[in-house]
Amino acid sequence: MELRPIIDKEFARWQIVFNPVFERALHGPGTRHGWNLEPALLLRLKRNLFSPSIEYYGGIESINVHPIAQPEVHQLSLGGDLKVSEEFLVNMGVGFDLVSYFPAQNSRF
Repeated sequence: MELRPIIDKEFARWQIVFNPVFERALHGPGTRHGWNLEPALLLRLKRNLFSPSIEYYGGIESINVHPIAQPEVHQLSLGGDLKVSEEFLVNMGVGFDLVSYFPAQNSRF
């Protein structure tokens, strides 16, 4: 089961989106882990041609287990939306892993 509320607030020049995911296995492996949490947050400066943004993505394996005993994921993404036309938008960015001992990054288009 997955619960995904989306809380979106727009101001004159800014947009803030909070999109946490709560998930739980109902049957099979992982049912004892309880609820997982994957928080996500977007902050965007609204502009005409290119709207820059910063995004945070996280993953906590189980909110029922002590935090030190579980793997966590924390990623930061810098990017934005390029407005090609009124009907077409290109989203691009580069993401960085914030908890890895080895620097990691990913790109998206």
